[in-house]
Order: sequence, then C-alpha cells, then structure tokens
Amino acid sequence: MDKPPRPKSWKKTECIHWLVGNCANGDDLTYAQEMIHAYIRKYKEDIRRLDDSLNLNEIKLYRLYEAFFLQEHRESFYKRNDSMNRAQLDARNSEQMPLSYFEMVSVKYNTEDWVPMSRRYPEFHYYYRNSYPLPLGDYPITPEFAKREMNKARAALLIVSTF
Repeated sequence: MDKPPRPKSWKKTECIHWLVGNCANGDDLTYAQEMIHAYIRKYKEDIRRLDDSLNLNEIKLYRLYEAFFLQEHRESFYKRNDSMNRAQLDARNSEQMPLSYFEMVSVKYNTEDWVPMSRRYPEFHYYYRNSYPLPLGDYPITPEFAKREMNKARAALLIVSTF
C-alpha cells in the first residue's frame, strides 16, 4: 500500500515533479504557475508600498525607542529605580527635583526640532534596510505612556524559564 504524499515536507523540485507528473492537462499546470506568479507580484507590490509609506504607529514607537536609547539619558536610566531618601520624597512634585528618566524621554520625544533617523537592520527584512526620518507627528506622549511602552517591550523580550 502506497503512503499518501506529504507535500508539506517536499522541496521545490519535488513539488514541480509531482505537478508535471500528475496534472491531467497542461491547463492545470499553467493555472498553478499563473497563480504563483500573481502571488509573487502582489507580494513585491506590498513590499514597495511598505517602503513608500510608514505606519504612523510604527513611527511613533520608533521615535520613542530612539529617545530611549539616547546617551544623554543613560545616567538617568541607571538611577530610575534607586530608592529616594525622605528629602527627595518630600520634594517629589517640586520644580527643583530633576526630571525622571521617563520625563526626560517624553520631553525629548515631544521636541519638534529633534528628528532622529531610524536604525538600519538590513539582515531582518527588506523594510529595515533603509534609514527613515522619524518626525514628531500630531500626538505628544506622556511619561506614563513612555513607561508603559518600555514595560511592554521588556515583557516581550523577557525569557520565561519553565524549570
């Protein structure tokens, strides 16, 4: 008894060999080739369209991440979880207290003069091979939003051990 074919494990050459050997007529093979070429054309058009226009939410997050990575915020980042003494706790809402890390990030993000360029990652995807300007956009962010987005990114990158 022959086993049924398992096309999910086939390579391209095996698929082509099966199509050529099992198609009743050339019309089926021609139709399959046309559908494959149409799919490839649509995929290439989608990639070009992605290259031409950026999603506004992606721009917002890319700009926020670039603000997170700034060297000028590095010291504040390292101290963001330090304990405060009594005097610092009492002065928490005063103007003399220095800005927190997330306040510094949100101030930098909301600055119209600052237009960072996205980082290039050509090995990941076609879309990331070029560097794009990241303009401010219509919606400023708050320190709470910056903190929430950093926590989301940290949670997504966190490796959970099952042991």
